[in-house]
Amino acid sequence: MDTKGKVLSYLIKSQGENISGEKIANELQLSRAAIWRAIHSLKEQGHYIASNGNKGYMYLQNDIISPEGIKFYLPDKLKDIEIIYYETINSTNKDAKIRAINGANDRTVIIANNQTDGYGRFERKFYSIDKGGIYISIILKSGPSNENTELITIKNAIALKRVIDKVANVDTKIKWVNDMYLNGKKIIGILTEGVLDYESGNISAIIVGTGINFSITNFPEELNNIAGSIFNVEKPQSIRNELIGEYLKEFFDIYYSDNTKNLIEEYKNASFVLGKNITFVKNNETIEAKAIDINNKGELVVELKSKEIISLFSGEISIKVNL
Repeated sequence: MDTKGKVLSYLIKSQGENISGEKIANELQLSRAAIWRAIHSLKEQGHYIASNGNKGYMYLQNDIISPEGIKFYLPDKLKDIEIIYYETINSTNKDAKIRAINGANDRTVIIANNQTDGYGRFERKFYSIDKGGIYISIILKSGPSNENTELITIKNAIALKRVIDKVANVDTKIKWVNDMYLNGKKIIGILTEGVLDYESGNISAIIVGTGINFSITNFPEELNNIAGSIFNVEKPQSIRNELIGEYLKEFFDIYYSDNTKNLIEEYKNASFVLGKNITFVKNNETIEAKAIDINNKGELVVELKSKEIISLFSGEISIKVNL
């Protein structure tokens, strides 16, 4: 961790208290000049740090995403994970895949304030906004070896629902398999991808990507009736660092859990697809059906007009709910 990161981490842990520059310097074994330069740089980035004369510095809660701010909300068992933050990036999933190929550690987390080239399933463009969003990708190299991307996506959706419902006091719904909705509008998109080891032909890593509309108030006109946000104000009471920290804690607990049956039931209870008539496209053919279940593999079970029961895998189809 560089000097600025050390100072920021120290101030966040002591937020709400006045801490003298001398105390910070002594405890971090840095010079007073280095402390001053770090705090000056943090203020330029937008962090709220009050300078109170002889009393020292006080960190005030704000919504600037930072690895140090996120780790404040993590349990000790996750304090050592690597969190990499970008103000702007083309795509956190693309970055994560490159890092995974180049030997990034298991559980490395890539986070951005903005994406310029975000995408979803079937390479569909995922619209990103430069203020109020959260774009996050997790590199997984260990964990349940028998799980397909469906189950990992489901676990991710459950983690997100638990945290968002708690933090925002709302009731989010899930559209199988990778979209989340609030009040009829999409607030989250999930994309789970595998990284192929070309020598062995096996999957060497899984990338779990999530785009969250946290506090966005300026959607383009063409998205106003489609996209929504967890909060509809620019400065909600909750902050993004808090939500990310709580989400990571919940996700890793669920990811390593083998209680798939109960997780599937929880997922089904949050679904707004089950019991609905849907249309899906498979092999360039549009087919009508009724969604009746989600099986233990995470596949959507549907009943065709012919009464035939089949299971759908998200990698091969796209569905539309007929409301």
